[in-house]
Amino acid sequence: MALTPEQIAGYQAAAEEIAQPVIEWLLKDIVERVLEAGKMTSTAAYEAYRAEALGLSRKDLEKYLKAQLRITKKQAEQLLSSAAEFAQKDDYARVGVWATEADAGSLLQLTEAAVKLAGEQLENITQTMGMVSPATGKPLPLQGVYRECMDEAFKLVATGATSASEAARQATRKLAGRGIVTIDYASGISTELGAAVRRNLMGGMGLLVEQVTQQNHDVLGCNGWEISAHANSAPDHEPIQGQQYSDAEFQRLNGNLARRIGTLNCGHVAFPILLGINSPQYTDAELEAFRQDNARGVTYEGRHMTGYEATQYQNRIERNIRTQKQRVLMSEAAGDESQLLTDRIKLARLNQEYARFNKAMGFKSRAERLEVVGWSRRQAGKARAAARSYTKERERAILIEKLRSAGNLPKSAQIHLTPTPIDVESLGFDDAHVNQKRCHHVSELEAKQYIQDAAVSVTVWGGKFERYFSERGAAYVNTAENFIRTAYSAEEFDENMQALIKELKANGLLG
Repeated sequence: MALTPEQIAGYQAAAEEIAQPVIEWLLKDIVERVLEAGKMTSTAAYEAYRAEALGLSRKDLEKYLKAQLRITKKQAEQLLSSAAEFAQKDDYARVGVWATEADAGSLLQLTEAAVKLAGEQLENITQTMGMVSPATGKPLPLQGVYRECMDEAFKLVATGATSASEAARQATRKLAGRGIVTIDYASGISTELGAAVRRNLMGGMGLLVEQVTQQNHDVLGCNGWEISAHANSAPDHEPIQGQQYSDAEFQRLNGNLARRIGTLNCGHVAFPILLGINSPQYTDAELEAFRQDNARGVTYEGRHMTGYEATQYQNRIERNIRTQKQRVLMSEAAGDESQLLTDRIKLARLNQEYARFNKAMGFKSRAERLEVVGWSRRQAGKARAAARSYTKERERAILIEKLRSAGNLPKSAQIHLTPTPIDVESLGFDDAHVNQKRCHHVSELEAKQYIQDAAVSVTVWGGKFERYFSERGAAYVNTAENFIRTAYSAEEFDENMQALIKELKANGLLG
């Protein structure tokens, strides 16, 4: 048999997991930007922030997706390659022969083509991403929803209706769940991002497995097909599962099905057989037992479900858990401690319900299904670690631009959140310029202390000067000639310097 139902379920879960880091990053990003919008104290300040934030969000997203796509494509390649190998080995083993080097080379060509197609589809999906408007429920490009949510948060705070964190929560709350989508602009139809990635990747995997099994069928001289069988089948596939068909019969049957066998969006596959030689995997009695068990189903907390309906209920709980995890993430980003506690309690209850239901049904959890296809926590963690790493980089870039704006520093200036190291004791001191000409009344010892206490430093004039800023004063070093050109105390800080120090304190860079 090409792929087992357990393997297909594992691949379906893994395909959806691939999109989760992107979804989580976007939700966190929009909440953080909306939170800042709510902190603006005037319409002019807000409009300036919004223009800057929308530009930065677009650039940050492009940069993040470029890095994330490399990881995503690698994960897709691993899933497709393992599925193709399963199909090759199992089909050959069933007929009783082993693959040759030529067969292996052909398998590699098919897999490489599928991987290339999957990569192109993933890029297309990310290029058509959008969000569902919390206000209208209609899909919009990402920038449109960023703008809409920021406007709503600013309005709520400006009218005195609520705090910045509560405004951010209210403006973005509905984005959890189906908020991140991919949009078909020709039809206007939108699909939740995780579902879109799963559908495309599983569709590509299904096509690859079909090509591999068809090749195996031809090479091995097979003349028929058998449809796999499993417990809790969907009603439309249950009557045909486990049956054997000639080539012509199978092509006719599959062509008339609303959901073709082989798309891997269900648990069934077809594998090649030699009619009259290969016995069916399941007897008629075993297939009837599958049917009866499915119909008998279960009664859970007073509600009767068929076996298939129980699998759909499990899927619903898993979707609810993903949505609630997103709400926890968004509450954390908004700094809303009260809502965060509520969201965490709801998540804990959902996880308890999930464990209880799986135990009662004897179902594998999502984590267990992922393990079947080798998708470990480590693999999922890699993608999320990359997202966290980029998030830190992005937050650092945002902070640098805040400091540049507050201190009115030139665009060419390089701002270092960790001051550039320098041998303070070796520095000369231009007392004539500092005190006699500029009358700053700063001693050499004080100037050097400003450097040692600096929260940030700024490189200017093409690297010829390094400016060090501390709460008590600032010192400008001529790095080419290794001396302190000028220094002045906090008493002489102008509005720009005062704004810079205030921003440093607000971001924890000064006590």
